[in-house]
Amino acid sequence: FVSLYNFFPYPPYTYRINMAEKWRPPEWASEALQDDGSSFLSEKKRHTGKMGQEKKKKKKRKKPTTPRTPRTPQPVEIRYDDWLLGALKTLDISTVDKNGNGMVTLADFQAHFKELHPDLSETLFFDIDNDKDKLITYYEYGVWKAILDQPQLDELRANYQKYPEEKEPEPEPEPEP
Repeated sequence: FVSLYNFFPYPPYTYRINMAEKWRPPEWASEALQDDGSSFLSEKKRHTGKMGQEKKKKKKRKKPTTPRTPRTPQPVEIRYDDWLLGALKTLDISTVDKNGNGMVTLADFQAHFKELHPDLSETLFFDIDNDKDKLITYYEYGVWKAILDQPQLDELRANYQKYPEEKEPEPEPEPEP
């Protein structure tokens, strides 16, 4: 007999192997594994009438797995109900600038929005122009566009605003001799 106690953590009597014969479990193991009919499962089989019949297990089919690939999100498309709001929000102000100096005049703005009533285009221009120098810079338009929304545009449509009209300076009276 060869003791394999050094190789396995269990007591040596469970691993006594005769090299001439095949290994068999000890006699006490076969007695312990015998079904004496007193287990819960045996009770259940006895009451259901299926004592001698073993229930066949159905083989589960594995669902084919698809490799997960990251999905790129679709670009968000913002649609505006009002055509003017959409036009103002998506306007590239450099296309309105005719001479390319970074400033848009009222005439350039009105020429770009030909469809608008001149008073409404002047109101929009007046609202965009923060420093009231009658010129819109790209920065002024960018700031105004960021805060523009439908209620603000409706308010501008209802209340026209214009630049105050400049009075021509009166000629100085000639000094009397």
